Amino acid sequence: MKARFFSLVLLTVSMLVGCTEVNDPVLDQEVNQNEENIAQLKAMAEEAGWIVSPKVLESARTTPLTKVEIAQLQEDLDIYSQFPQTEEKRQMEVIPFGNLYVFSPVFLPRVMTRAVSSGSLLVYATFGSCWSNVCNQIPIKVYYDLDEKGNVVYAFGGTEYSINGGGPIRCFCNGATYYSTLYYKCEWGNTIFLKLWISRYKEYNIGYSRIYLYSEGNVDIKTGNSHFETHEISKSELPPEIFNP
Repeated sequence: MKARFFSLVLLTVSMLVGCTEVNDPVLDQEVNQNEENIAQLKAMAEEAGWIVSPKVLESARTTPLTKVEIAQLQEDLDIYSQFPQTEEKRQMEVIPFGNLYVFSPVFLPRVMTRAVSSGSLLVYATFGSCWSNVCNQIPIKVYYDLDEKGNVVYAFGGTEYSINGGGPIRCFCNGATYYSTLYYKCEWGNTIFLKLWISRYKEYNIGYSRIYLYSEGNVDIKTGNSHFETHEISKSELPPEIFNP
């Protein structure tokens, strides 16, 4: 009986090891194809003059990029490259979104040597409806530097995921939602006033949709209170305010 039991154990272990060995090439293929796709898109961004983020995010994509995808992503790069320079450095991230990819400009806070202290605050704007009140919340990260009197001497902000490259918002609604800041303007005094031009991607079973949003509002860093008004804009509404700062 013991010999039979031991043989069954060996057979079971052999089968499990065999399954793992058979599946390993498939897993390698998935990882390699995703890496090849991201490398191809990074090369496109570098050719367009962008500093490219070194991140390589995981994706289950197992097929090469199509000509249609490449053309659409190149069109996005052409638009982003027309935006005027900001005081912050910008780099481009390639974000896997469902089974597709999107370009996301990333803004990096600059260093203020005359600042005595620095901080950041996470606030939210709202657009659209969501029964769980999750994926209609636009996370906005505000960075600021203070002098010795506690006055703001520098500030900037944008949607959270355009700053740290985090993943999309997921809730019980269909698919996922991803927000990317295209451009921003910032003023400060007693409060910080932000204008944001945002690209919103929403995932569906067969792909994703994209709309442009404009959001503006005030943030009080002492109380943490904020208020933003957000509405949808067309692609043709981007140039007048962004391209002529």
